Amino acid sequence: MSPRSLETERKYDLPEQAAPDIEALRSAVGADAVRQEEHRLLADYLDTEDGRLARRLRTLRRREGGHDEGWHLKLPADGGRTEVTAPLSDTLPEELRAEVAGIVRGRELRPVARLLTRRRSTYLLVDDQVLVEVSDDTVAGTETGTGVTRLWREWEVELGPAAPDDPKRRQSLLDALEEALDAAGAKPASSASKLARALGRDTLAEPVPVLDDGSALSVVLSILRRSVDALLTADAALRTGDAEGAHRMRVSVRRLSAALAGFRGVVDRREADALRQRLKRIARRIAPLREADVRRAQAERALASVPLDTEVQQRVRDEAGRTALLAPVLEWLDSEEYFALLDELEHFVERPPLGPDATAKARAALKRGLKKAVRKAARRVDAAKDDLTRHEARKALRRVRYLAEALRTQEVLGKKATALADAAESAQDAVGDHRDSAAFRESLAGIPDLPPTAAAALDAGEEEREREALDRWKAARKRFRKAAADW
Repeated sequence: MSPRSLETERKYDLPEQAAPDIEALRSAVGADAVRQEEHRLLADYLDTEDGRLARRLRTLRRREGGHDEGWHLKLPADGGRTEVTAPLSDTLPEELRAEVAGIVRGRELRPVARLLTRRRSTYLLVDDQVLVEVSDDTVAGTETGTGVTRLWREWEVELGPAAPDDPKRRQSLLDALEEALDAAGAKPASSASKLARALGRDTLAEPVPVLDDGSALSVVLSILRRSVDALLTADAALRTGDAEGAHRMRVSVRRLSAALAGFRGVVDRREADALRQRLKRIARRIAPLREADVRRAQAERALASVPLDTEVQQRVRDEAGRTALLAPVLEWLDSEEYFALLDELEHFVERPPLGPDATAKARAALKRGLKKAVRKAARRVDAAKDDLTRHEARKALRRVRYLAEALRTQEVLGKKATALADAAESAQDAVGDHRDSAAFRESLAGIPDLPPTAAAALDAGEEEREREALDRWKAARKRFRKAAADW
């Protein structure tokens, strides 16, 4: 996986002759030293013809010059942006191509702008480590398609490696610097993106029309947009070797499916159900890989208490089996079928087919959908007597959890929804842990040359975990019944 870091910065416009007061900047953040450098930076920005990366608030550039020349991909993140880097090369590195493949979907990435920047950087240091970098940038940005060149000057303030990790302290540091810059005449920049400015825009992406009228549709669209973003982020994680990539992708699909099912009256039921069926293709494709990841995690836990030689441990973990499962998944993620499904999903969110409750007040309409899911889950929990019926209960509990969490995040519902989601999650996890242990026990018989004593020890450990999971299920079932009674 390529190196990545959190980038936290602010940009400022300034009068033509303005100059920062270096001593004021140093004093504002308590730096004990200052270092200054000057660089010439040449950056080419890439995107598709229809601006797919920009619409998803991603920027991809190849930059020459400066201490961090190379390829840079910037992604949305809490508290700033995640910057993924790769060494300078003539062609786009494959690891960065994989990061954006789910967004680009086979379309050509081409230059959209070239920026030539003269940067005068002031580094504010603590114990010889960079706390903050304040850059005075003079920029010439040329839009590739039109040849139009735009000139501007801005100050860019970016936190360095020595900045605190705590988000509040990071913002306080930036606030302190802003006071010093304001005294020099700086004002928040009209655009937070150099690329946007080069393209003659205020923002990187054209604003998406967002309903904010308290309707059920406005809330459901917000939930669906967040879920689509999560799916595309999980897509990149799976492609780039994240061990949790398959899990994150499956969870994203399930959250989407839960929203489409739980809020059928807000969007057209028939079209929502049809899309849910097509989303199951993603779940089916990655299911074997996710199950292999679960078995590997089970194996790691079990092997901690059963001494085995290295070769046998590798067979228990089944690394080769997982590798064999990964290749066809990655191949399918580059297929026309998968790309068409993502296009359809985005189109559904951008132009939703309306249901009869679309304009209803959000709280009343969406609470009805959650109540219906709660009643279904309660019936299945009461009927859960064996592995099969517990699994059906688990699926219903999962839907309740995802719906309740979504409505709580959107501030449609309050603490009762949080309690309901927590209770559903506890019961869901207990059944899942029981199921995973049972599956691992079954897999032991297929491991070649596993010593009988080791097999017996591994089996006994998992049998104990099965019993413990069932005990947790009994307690979690009572807790969920209590929480469900409030609905």
